[in-house]
Amino acid sequence: MTNSVKKIRFHAHQFALELNCGMTIAYPLDWFPSLADASIEDLKKYKMKEGEILWPTLGYKIALEELIQKYWDSDPLKDNS
Repeated sequence: MTNSVKKIRFHAHQFALELNCGMTIAYPLDWFPSLADASIEDLKKYKMKEGEILWPTLGYKIALEELIQKYWDSDPLKDNS
């Protein structure tokens, strides 16, 4: 699966990825302790590089494919049989 991020939005307790394919995926910040403890200002200082989202000021990075997989793995409507 190859997708790219068009935009990232940050809210008090979550962040949402808007993908170029038109899909939006939201994640609770609690899933990412390094991000949950950061200010909104620091969260907005991300950079995109080769399929990763980097937060240089936080010393944190995560692969886009990992984020998408985390979303699908947590989907309560998914058939796990």
